[in-house]
Amino acid sequence: MRYHQEKKQKNGNILTDCEIEFETDEKSIRFTGKYSKDYVKKKKKYNSISTHNFILNKDTGDMTITNTLLLVADETDVVSTVTKVNEFDFLSNFIEQGFYRGESTNGYWGINHAKEIKKYYKKIKMELDGIFTGTYLDKKDYDVPVINPLFDLLVDYHVTKKGIKVHNNIYNDIQVCYPKKKWLTLNNNKFVPAILDEFGIKTSYFITELSTNSEKVNIRTLIYIARLFGDNYVDYIKAFEWKEFLSYPLPKSKIHVCRDDSEKKSVLTVFNNCGHNKHKVTRIIYDLFEMRTFLEGIIGCPELKIKGKTFYDYEILYAKWGVVKKQSHNGYKLKYVYPDEFMTDIESPIIINDKVFQPKLLLTEEDFAIEGIIMNNCIGTQFGSGVICEFISLRLDKKRINIQYKDGKIIQSLAKANTVVPVEIFGEAISELTERMVNNKKTKPEKVKYDISDF
Repeated sequence: MRYHQEKKQKNGNILTDCEIEFETDEKSIRFTGKYSKDYVKKKKKYNSISTHNFILNKDTGDMTITNTLLLVADETDVVSTVTKVNEFDFLSNFIEQGFYRGESTNGYWGINHAKEIKKYYKKIKMELDGIFTGTYLDKKDYDVPVINPLFDLLVDYHVTKKGIKVHNNIYNDIQVCYPKKKWLTLNNNKFVPAILDEFGIKTSYFITELSTNSEKVNIRTLIYIARLFGDNYVDYIKAFEWKEFLSYPLPKSKIHVCRDDSEKKSVLTVFNNCGHNKHKVTRIIYDLFEMRTFLEGIIGCPELKIKGKTFYDYEILYAKWGVVKKQSHNGYKLKYVYPDEFMTDIESPIIINDKVFQPKLLLTEEDFAIEGIIMNNCIGTQFGSGVICEFISLRLDKKRINIQYKDGKIIQSLAKANTVVPVEIFGEAISELTERMVNNKKTKPEKVKYDISDF
């Protein structure tokens, strides 16, 4: 079975081209989709050809997918080829991009292409349906899929051929992990126990929770979180709602482990105290451990401690370490230095009606980075502007605002997340601070380099 389609520009030039070949026999099902596109980028003409090859071995249930990208520009060819066997995230991408959408957006190729793809799907289903006779899949409605009709069908065929006993969330879990044959054999060919056993977190608690769970979770992320807590991970896992933190995908095969009980307690506390940041917590923990690994590889860096009680504590710690990473690349630190008299005058407390306002000049890269996290604004990136403007954090207890001065005049003043400053709270203190800045408007900082060895 073959299908060919071209889409042309108004001037008649071919813009995109689609070629599909579909074959089946007793041993296999084969699909090849070739999609060509001409486009112009920065006045340079390009032609890209994406080819998706799919082969299903009917006897074994194995699936081989090869994606090839050929990019032609000014007679220069760049070729990239990737082949995967039984990689189900790769299969999912192939089905969406190479099968249904034809390397374009939904509906781009029109109704004839859609009809042709539907015809291929029906042919594949007819070829594979026989294996499900007498099983719970015999009357399954693939028109109501978990992922999409073809993906669900191929996963069902594969696990049936392999004799793998699956669970409710197999269509999501199989995209992020696939148990090795050794672990399947040791666990009576059951998917969930095998994958948990392979990664050292097999318990009756997890087996029950995952086997009966119908929500979309990322089992790889669960493995990562559990391994954070070391050998006694079950005690910690049961102390917070771990299912709420499994949606964020993490790189495969990455494992981090807390060094001691204090780090475990810190991580547990952050999971429990993250508020509306649940979707970000797993990522900030992962990033912190990765950053620590990098920094401790620098000569002279002492052992670093992960500590904190809230999500924002971790964000601030990550911002600090991010500055150190940048400084390690540069080979030095930077800060702004003002005369002592200026510092004393500007940073002296401002007392208004028994309320104590504390001005704080931002002087170091760390100061700017941390202020940006706390205030949820872009001030963390403004260190370079400190040579022409003064950046001041004005604080009253837990409230604070940011004020930017130039030559004694306010350039801008903003509260958290770039909201309007509450004048009824800070108005008089701002007036007092501005008067100080006017009196010192000729004072300019010196930008100073200093030793990076001070971690």
